[in-house]
Amino acid sequence: MSQEKVILRERFKAKRNALSEHRRVNASLALAESILPRLKSFDKVLSFASAFGEIDTSPINQKLLSEDKLALPRVVFDELKLYHVRSLQDLKLGAFGILEPKDSCALIDYNLIECAIVPGLAFDNDRHRLGYGEGFYDKLLAKVCVVSFGVGFIEQKSPKPLPKDVWDKALTEVIFV
Repeated sequence: MSQEKVILRERFKAKRNALSEHRRVNASLALAESILPRLKSFDKVLSFASAFGEIDTSPINQKLLSEDKLALPRVVFDELKLYHVRSLQDLKLGAFGILEPKDSCALIDYNLIECAIVPGLAFDNDRHRLGYGEGFYDKLLAKVCVVSFGVGFIEQKSPKPLPKDVWDKALTEVIFV
């Protein structure tokens, strides 16, 4: 892992963690308002359960859940496995302290996902993301050909290109609120 990425991760975590609760709530609602109309045409959407100061995806996940379109990831060994979630009772606290699908959820083939909502610590103008350093989403995005939306606070926008590795794949779009 490059020292530059380590420094950038700490910088963007600090920026994100400094946001007020009021700012977070407004951003979550603005994100849902912006992205939900774009998700109507997809049958299965991979989202994520927000944690550790990430933008709150629960309004989006609730809507996808009500339409039976929600897929959420779970880390299994060194990769993300995708599961169809039908109820909030299908979730448990996972090894990384993030809500994830229980074993009782149906595993979804990667090819059934049409759209992915992707977290990150920072995003740049070239639609690249800086993740948390484990590479889970990089591996996933290399396997699938889907519309991918990076989502975050405007404070997570990098003013200059982020460092990238050969396996890093640009997202379809980044939505900042």
